[in-house]
Amino acid sequence: MADSNIENQEEILRQEQQTEQEAKLEKENEQTVLRWMEEQEKEENAVNEVIADNVISENDGFNKVFHSLGSSLQNNANFEVESDALREPVAIFPGSTGKSGIGIRHIIEERFSKDNLSDNEITALTGLIIDSVQTGKITRDSEYQSQFEKNGIIAIARKEFFGEKETWLLTGFAYDSSNAEKNREATEAIKTVIAKYGSSPDYSYFRKLLLLLLIKIYHRMKFCQLKIFKKETRTTLRFF
Repeated sequence: MADSNIENQEEILRQEQQTEQEAKLEKENEQTVLRWMEEQEKEENAVNEVIADNVISENDGFNKVFHSLGSSLQNNANFEVESDALREPVAIFPGSTGKSGIGIRHIIEERFSKDNLSDNEITALTGLIIDSVQTGKITRDSEYQSQFEKNGIIAIARKEFFGEKETWLLTGFAYDSSNAEKNREATEAIKTVIAKYGSSPDYSYFRKLLLLLLIKIYHRMKFCQLKIFKKETRTTLRFF
């Protein structure tokens, strides 16, 4: 009987210690998330200050593209580019991130999370994707989907009902990972765009808005890691 009482007391003590440990971990997690939110707000404010000071000057085709991309993200607005190969306009829309993401935001997120590209590289690549739509050759075509290629950069457009009419929409980006020559071509094109346009106001305008988006994506990824880890174990914070 005495042994049973001792075992019960030890079990109660263990449960109390576990509850106390879980409460402490929960508080630490909340404090971590709050710090992330504070850091994100500071970073967003810093980026917004720079964006507000930008003077947009459209000098040539690429600068117009970067200006349109920046305006699309900032105002959540669509714009159109004319495809020489299709001889029809293709709509570019800002879209969204996440599992069901679409549009420019989805392309940016994928290049950041899957390809581990820098904000500078993604800025240049996004401009090259639009350029592929505008002046690239069609490498694959059907009634409702076309694939454009230029400088090793492949853009994909699909004809869908957008509003009340059928419209070509930019839906994605692809590359042939098995083709080393095309990969080198794409890498060189990205470097060339950065070298030529990296200091232009239009490029910087889009890049800073893209960076703001990447900050949000990064913090969401970290927060998801935290939630997943909390589900797996409640003893340590391995991710920090």
